[in-house]
Amino acid sequence: MRTLFKGTVVHGQNGNTYKIIKLISQGTGQGDIYKVINARKEVFAFKLFHSGTKDFNQRLIERLMRRGQVCEAFVTPLDIVEVDDRIGYIMEYIGLEYVSAAVLCNGIEKNGIIVNLPWGLKLALLARIVESFIILSNANLGIIDIKFDNIKLDLNNCQIKILDTDTIIHVNDKASVRGTVSFMPPDVMTKRKAPDKDNDSFAIPTIIFMSLYGSHPLDGKRRLLPCNENIDMYLFGTHPVYVFNPTDSSNRPLPQDEFGRNQQQTIDKHKKYPDYLKKAMEAVFVDGLYDSRKRPSMSDWLDILERLYNDSFVCENCGEEHFLDTKDKICGVCKQELLKPIFIQSDKAVPLFNGMTIYSDDIWATTAHYEVFKVVPTKYDGRMGLQLMILDRANLKLAGGDVKTFVNGEAIPIFLDSEIEIEFHNIKFI
Repeated sequence: MRTLFKGTVVHGQNGNTYKIIKLISQGTGQGDIYKVINARKEVFAFKLFHSGTKDFNQRLIERLMRRGQVCEAFVTPLDIVEVDDRIGYIMEYIGLEYVSAAVLCNGIEKNGIIVNLPWGLKLALLARIVESFIILSNANLGIIDIKFDNIKLDLNNCQIKILDTDTIIHVNDKASVRGTVSFMPPDVMTKRKAPDKDNDSFAIPTIIFMSLYGSHPLDGKRRLLPCNENIDMYLFGTHPVYVFNPTDSSNRPLPQDEFGRNQQQTIDKHKKYPDYLKKAMEAVFVDGLYDSRKRPSMSDWLDILERLYNDSFVCENCGEEHFLDTKDKICGVCKQELLKPIFIQSDKAVPLFNGMTIYSDDIWATTAHYEVFKVVPTKYDGRMGLQLMILDRANLKLAGGDVKTFVNGEAIPIFLDSEIEIEFHNIKFI
């Protein structure tokens, strides 16, 4: 199959023409990806299939185009192109501001070293991915083959794009692919079960686990055992065992192995992660390993990610995540003193982080939802404060009895022994 050269013009079935600018990726997945421009100099991407009959691929893309874009995250076909008796499609071009979602697990280069993404950003990006799959699932659709490689992230704007959406099927459709090794359920990998939309309920938790723990949930010390089959088939297909299976310790993570893998991070993180996350992982990789009905829903995963954010804080020195119920005084990563955040307390208690917005229903027993404060630095020696976002005045009562009044837009400095009166509520810091 020939590669299309720069300057080659291809014709879309909707009447548009597209000129090849360059080859983006070759031989990956089902086809080659090119950067193209149309007659109006608009930039698109063009996927040209390697395999599949022309009629099958034509019907596949036509069905996807009729269905339309599930949500903005999914990059879907816009036009059909035929080249050398092969079918391809035109789609949105994803620019260099987007990086592979593998950075969620592997980190990203910064000043010549690999660093983890900030904890809050990592959770927010995972939540974006899950939100997209909630919409997909609610439409009775599944993408079947989802992995880090076909998710792109804009780290600066916390946006995601999901590629290779030509594998999306309806619950009643037959899948054209099985999935990707280590991201598909074991019974699909061993061909005991046909791939379907339940692939997603296994793949998304796998992505979440790898992003949070730094390793695969089924890849532990069993990799060192001799076996008479492909090691990936053994670990992820015929003999899968969750690394933290509560009744089977045969596949625990190894602090160091002969392959150079260091899973001490996985071990350390599991010790401090909350029980609700551990139980959700067990529901997928133990109870739901072969029964998709026992796996948490996408909405469940969104709740878990939001809860992780609300229950956690980061070390001010190294950025490692910790949880509010920790008894640790020292960060296990950088060995520096661990400082828990200050809480604002009224009807409810909320930890304070720089830049966060506090809403009425965050701190008060109300169904109303509006901005009350934003956490910002103040003019008082850089002390953190609460910028007043509502029109009501707020009174700051200091420990010595002095009272200072603040109006909309002003920042109230935070003193642990002070109290704020606002909207007939008293607010303290703990």
